[in-house]
Amino acid sequence: MSDILEDQKIHYIVKDYQRMFNGYHSLKEQIKELNKTIYEKDKEIILLRSRVNELKKKKDVETLPLQTKAVKGKLNEIETRTDSLTKQMEKLIAQAQKNITNVEEIRDLLKNNP
Repeated sequence: MSDILEDQKIHYIVKDYQRMFNGYHSLKEQIKELNKTIYEKDKEIILLRSRVNELKKKKDVETLPLQTKAVKGKLNEIETRTDSLTKQMEKLIAQAQKNITNVEEIRDLLKNNP
């Protein structure tokens, strides 16, 4: 009886090693595929980092936040000055038109009363 038990033990041990051997090959293939994806992702990360650095450089060159705020402030100041000058000019034009009509009325009165 002891021979049967030894044969069963050997059978289970061989079966376990066979399972591990087959598992090793399947895991080896998965590792190769994962290494490929890691390599591709690394290349993509490097590319994206370089693009980010380029965009940072462009942003620094094109506009600085402090300068844009200063420019906006100056533009607002110019706009308010222009608006106030426009309103003053409209008032002056209205007064000039009243003066012109008054002068015309005075001329008509002087012509009609000799």
